[in-house]
Amino acid sequence: MKRKSNNLSTSLQTILIWSGGLLALAVIIILLIYGLGKSETLSCIKLERKHISCQLEKYWYGLESTPIEKFKLTKADIVEIENGDDSTHEKLVLYDNNRPIDFYEDRQRFFFNDVQSDKERINKFITESEENQTLKISSYGFIRTEKASIYIIATLLSTFLIITLIIYIKYRFDSDSK
Repeated sequence: MKRKSNNLSTSLQTILIWSGGLLALAVIIILLIYGLGKSETLSCIKLERKHISCQLEKYWYGLESTPIEKFKLTKADIVEIENGDDSTHEKLVLYDNNRPIDFYEDRQRFFFNDVQSDKERINKFITESEENQTLKISSYGFIRTEKASIYIIATLLSTFLIITLIIYIKYRFDSDSK
């Protein structure tokens, strides 16, 4: 009888150790998704009434992935992009005269950036700001594009923790009844 209780205790400890390890791994993966990823930063200064000098920096997983692009900002607009699954998302596009420059895509309208408010903010800066004023907008694409991955990890982790809790309760009742 004593030996069986000891086996249950050892099995329970093993399950809890594995659960803790998987929980730690899931937390590390989520932190990596949030801490790294795709981001873009637009920095502008209004030099004269109709001359706005800007630079666009794009980063991927913490590294600068494209050279800094410098251009004269003339307007911002939103472009609708159709996905293969009959859904659409929006892209904020900047213009240097008639040359389009992709800023960021808003696949899901959650969290930090909203393409409509950023478009209005940029166009207001172009028309209403004084000389030597600056504008800086950053987009954090990893939160939008990796949101589904976070939901999947959270669902799997929750399921695993519930199963672990059920097993723990079962072992507790089995060991208490004997």
